[in-house]
Amino acid sequence: MRRSSTLSNGGVFGLVAGLLIGALVATVAIPRRQPTSVVASGRAPAQTSAIGGIANGEEAAPGDAQSATGGGGIAAGGSGGSGRRGSGSGGSGSGAASPDGRGPGGNSRGVTDSTVKIGIAYPDLTGLRTLGPEYDNGDVPEQWRALLDGYKRDKKVPAGGRNIEFVFRTYNVLDPGAQRSACLGFVQDDKVFAVVGVAYFQVGSECVAREYRTPLLTTDGPSDAVFARSAPNLFSLQVSTNRLVRNFVRWAKNRGTIAGKKVGVYYLNDAPTTDIFKTIKSELASVGVTDVVEATTDQSLGGPGDALAVQRFRTAQVDVVILLTSKGGFLQQAQGQGYKPTYIESDYLFGTSDVSASTYDKNQWNDTLAMTTTHNGEAAAGEPATAESEKCIGNYERYSGKKVVRPGPNGSNGATFGYVRYSCDLGRVVLHSLNAAGRDLTQASFIAGLESFRDQPTLQFGAVSFGPGRHDGAQLQRTLKWSAACTCWRATGAFAPLFLP
Repeated sequence: MRRSSTLSNGGVFGLVAGLLIGALVATVAIPRRQPTSVVASGRAPAQTSAIGGIANGEEAAPGDAQSATGGGGIAAGGSGGSGRRGSGSGGSGSGAASPDGRGPGGNSRGVTDSTVKIGIAYPDLTGLRTLGPEYDNGDVPEQWRALLDGYKRDKKVPAGGRNIEFVFRTYNVLDPGAQRSACLGFVQDDKVFAVVGVAYFQVGSECVAREYRTPLLTTDGPSDAVFARSAPNLFSLQVSTNRLVRNFVRWAKNRGTIAGKKVGVYYLNDAPTTDIFKTIKSELASVGVTDVVEATTDQSLGGPGDALAVQRFRTAQVDVVILLTSKGGFLQQAQGQGYKPTYIESDYLFGTSDVSASTYDKNQWNDTLAMTTTHNGEAAAGEPATAESEKCIGNYERYSGKKVVRPGPNGSNGATFGYVRYSCDLGRVVLHSLNAAGRDLTQASFIAGLESFRDQPTLQFGAVSFGPGRHDGAQLQRTLKWSAACTCWRATGAFAPLFLP
């Protein structure tokens, strides 16, 4: 398993970036169990058998329809659909699933006259829960069962004339191969119509959307290249990472932060992060900032490169620093070397999460400004929860009998709060799209339904809008300011349109 690929493509440690707990990889016991498949009927989770088709935890190369088996071909054991891909030297098994979303007889996979089957992929974070409630995403299948129960109580289902059936698969957040296993399990074993990748599902998302040409909705914000490879099946509530950082640069220019300044960018020297750096550098040039100093590292969780990057920026008299990796390590080294530039931040790798920044050096990070497309920082700024947010959380509390901790004046809250709200946002989009597709439910009509979700406020993002050729949904941005007093982000000002929609 490639260390840099795991961390970059999966965004695995976005939650804990900057916490200086690099030893976590070795010391936290993340269970390496097989994906769990559960139907949303209230039954206890049932373990599935191992899914074939993975070699050494590696993801398939972009554009390669075959799984990474070395034998060339998708693992056997799926449905007997037509149109098999990747027949290579090993060939597809006789039961290989069709990659075009068709089931027996040419009908859409996962669709009957009365039901539609939707896969829900979510990360297994149980190994991180010992770190505190900020890392506890709770019982995710229960959150989605609660959502479905609420739909039934409000008579929102059947949707498009069909009941909804959820199937769940979870995966080890440190293993991109486990994401591919979940992808193959959804398509080959569960035979779902579409998949929702709640979070940290970048590798799995591309497997579902590109290799198996199955609609997938996520919150992750993949890169422009991933969207292009996976078109038209991939949708995300968050903007693409490239669009995010382009707007981040425009936001910084609009605030007068980078004009006439020397800008330093510290980044991980793997392919995905280098692509993001190139996007930032190009956008800086487009707004007249050409004095850019770069520093790289191959240690995303901190290492000798942090001190070298600080020394390089200090020697070059860099005024403004953008940290794309090892933030906590860089800040610690900067404090030790007596170097204090201006820092600017964004949602990239969950940079506007209170958890991510909670242990940053206060002397370095205090009053740092950030651009966000999310509702982060509102509670700390004294903004009351919306009625829709309370309805979402209240529905889960009613169904589960569990109390969900809301964010307080110090900002940070348990991850369960965010995951329950993710279920409400993602579920709302799915419900809208099923209704828009109606009785003639095909992947094409469902995608058209997704593209008709326009200019809608959501619980986790300021507003989301899809359309033909625009499958990354966030539309608005606002500014956050980090306070050392609460070690949290506070929202400042109102939402406004993205600078580059």
